Amino acid sequence: MSAFEDAVIQRIKQLEREVERLQRWERPTGGGVTDHGALTGLGDNDHPQYLLTTGKAADSDKLDGVDITAFKGLNSLADPNADRVLFWDDSAGTLKWLTVSTGLALSDTSLALSHLGLQSLTDPNADRVLFWDDSAGALKWLTVDGIVDTDLGKWQSWTPASQTGWTAMPTGTFRYVNIGKLVILEINVTAGTSNNATTRIALPFTAASSGGWTGTMGFAMNNGAAILTATRWNIAADDGSIYFFTDMGDAGWAASGTKLVNCVAIYEKA
Repeated sequence: MSAFEDAVIQRIKQLEREVERLQRWERPTGGGVTDHGALTGLGDNDHPQYLLTTGKAADSDKLDGVDITAFKGLNSLADPNADRVLFWDDSAGTLKWLTVSTGLALSDTSLALSHLGLQSLTDPNADRVLFWDDSAGALKWLTVDGIVDTDLGKWQSWTPASQTGWTAMPTGTFRYVNIGKLVILEINVTAGTSNNATTRIALPFTAASSGGWTGTMGFAMNNGAAILTATRWNIAADDGSIYFFTDMGDAGWAASGTKLVNCVAIYEKA
């Protein structure tokens, strides 16, 4: 062991003896408080930023500076003995229990719709009308073709896909109304040159496979001359066109000159 190390060890021993002497002979006597219960000022609220821990101390049970038992009417609420939602009634300026009305069921933490079968309806991916099916005792979707936006029975224009009897698609008005399977047409050809005895225009919807529909036209012109006797339109079952005739039979048209037709027709679509 070096002389330096020996000197360090001796110094440590000296310090240990000095500490022992101080602990034994220099200990303070008297003064100070050794019993926590003897401390004074324990009841003072010297630190208002902290809540006191006594049973109902001035700062305990406070929310937003207001005693929790009187917070926004919370103290007036009683056990409703049922599942309820706590809500703010602004007109009354107080907290209240929200009673779940008919058609809603509150269970555990879930609020569910349960009213007349409404909860069972799914997105039909089409325009539908909500109606009450009394035989089933439930709400259902009513399938009604012809709903346009929020309108039922709204007139719509269409461009016929094809025609026969004119040199080109004739000029005029082509409109229809569709309600369910019912289709009503308005056809008013105001200009067109004939090139065929057969005359037809494609329908907006193919006709149903059973039945047949026919009627009188309001006006017709053949080869530039107005027809002064009755003329006819006709839609056959399962057909995609409406045909026109120059009389109430099946007489054809001149294959030249101006050809006009005007009618309102009705049929059932497929």
